[in-house]
Amino acid sequence: MLGGVLTEYAADAAGDVIDEANVKGTSVLQASTGIATTTVVASTGAAELKEGWFIALCTGAAVVDVYALSSASFSRGTDESLEDNSMKVTASELTITTGSATAVPNFGIQFTGGSGTIGMTTGDSMRFYVQAPTSGSNHVKFGQASTDFSDVGVIISGQMQDESFIQLHLFKCKVAGMAIPFAEKAFGTYDITIEPSYDVDENAYGEIRQIAGE
Repeated sequence: MLGGVLTEYAADAAGDVIDEANVKGTSVLQASTGIATTTVVASTGAAELKEGWFIALCTGAAVVDVYALSSASFSRGTDESLEDNSMKVTASELTITTGSATAVPNFGIQFTGGSGTIGMTTGDSMRFYVQAPTSGSNHVKFGQASTDFSDVGVIISGQMQDESFIQLHLFKCKVAGMAIPFAEKAFGTYDITIEPSYDVDENAYGEIRQIAGE
């Protein structure tokens, strides 16, 4: 997490659909013979958006079913539920039409068909991420091969007692770890690992100061 690449998103009252990409095959997300774009339904869509990843799976030359990878946000807008254990959210297949928009009922999004004759390959699929309206959000991509954990200085102060305390200063450290807490109905606490190393300029690892009160 600490070595991750951070992307911050500003407040957005309209919501958005991002990160569209084909998963299997190349026929579903296709500007001419498949789904050209996935967008928020104008005017009414923002209130219905359910945050999270979705999959559009081709079940016929011009039809798709939609699946969710999480139902955590399904109570937003019209309260929705999964159709079955496969995580399908469409009660029936959606027909993709040339140059026209087809809405996913109660999910605030729509698929616009490509400019030509629709002809997708059964079994092909695409993914997309739905961003519901937000006052601000961020996205951290971690664990990349190019991740760089910068050296940092760390100052740790003990709890003050009668105006006296101990302070530890580590000159050169790598900070890693930081497990992601998901305890139910509890405040998240983060555990990180701090590894000090020899600092050539200071000719030491660190220093400890003991400060006595007046």
